[in-house]
Amino acid sequence: MFAGRYLWWTLISIATFLFFAVYFDYIAWVLVQTSGCSEKSGTCDPLENLLLRDVKPIGFLAVGGMVFVSMVGRIQYLRMSWLWSLAVAVWFMSAEPFPMLFIDIWEGRLRIGDIFDAIPFYLLFLSAFGSFLLIPFDEMGRRPLGNWRLPRFTAAASAAYSVVFTLATAPSVVQPVAHALRRPDIAATFDAWRVWLLDIFPLGGETPTGHWAYLVFVLSLAIAALPQKRIEIWLRRALWGAPHDRSRVEAFVKELAAQKEARSA
Repeated sequence: MFAGRYLWWTLISIATFLFFAVYFDYIAWVLVQTSGCSEKSGTCDPLENLLLRDVKPIGFLAVGGMVFVSMVGRIQYLRMSWLWSLAVAVWFMSAEPFPMLFIDIWEGRLRIGDIFDAIPFYLLFLSAFGSFLLIPFDEMGRRPLGNWRLPRFTAAASAAYSVVFTLATAPSVVQPVAHALRRPDIAATFDAWRVWLLDIFPLGGETPTGHWAYLVFVLSLAIAALPQKRIEIWLRRALWGAPHDRSRVEAFVKELAAQKEARSA
């Protein structure tokens, strides 16, 4: 998926999310008022539960599916490692409970402060990486993470830290898989592994380690987005001079040597 199409799907996903988060409640209210459910059955609770408790979450899941498929398609189009697709999958599955906060926005139970407090740590990595994929590397003929080894290594290392932290702290990662396979033992085994992982590694999104990991991840992506070849050429010219400057210096030195030989003769 090239950059323009990825941008289009990203904007469509954002607009669809805003629709289900804010405006779908108005449409549900209109449907309930015009359905005549109170006159027919005496209550409209079944219809309200269907729209707000079933249809609205499905809309959020559909938005997440669009974003996930577009990000994976973009990763494959740029020929990046499949491990980035795995990291995106873990981030997405762990962020599943966050959009469900907007289900009760119609009743006024959700405040802006509650939204910022409930933003999961791994969702920040997902947002940063999704924004990084908007850069048209394919049109500029550049590698996605550049040629410099240090930012590529630090970006991969901080992303790996985020994935390990997500697996250790987000039980929602494995629950959908266990439910789809009808294997509750998978979830139980994973819970035991999470407890062991938390005891071994000093993980935590609210700790300085987590904050530094996110900062390193963002800085690595920012450095990888720079025109590295142009920077290398500029540094070479600044340190050693441009090729035409060197040729002029060499010609001047040869001219001085020739004049010295002429005087000695």
